[in-house]
Amino acid sequence: TSIEKMSVFLSSGDVEAQERASVSLNILKTALKLMEKSEFNFNEFSVLFEGVLNPVATKAQ
Repeated sequence: TSIEKMSVFLSSGDVEAQERASVSLNILKTALKLMEKSEFNFNEFSVLFEGVLNPVATKAQ
């Protein structure tokens, strides 16, 4: 499944890859739960993807 494939990145040596995988997996899992309950509203959920995703600062790693 997509979740299993994305989970590989949680243990990546790259902190940025770990962070993005964690966020993506949580968003995907939440969307799947809402779809199961027929409570998923794409218009509300799409707000999460409106901003620009910038790289993590080198000093933050």
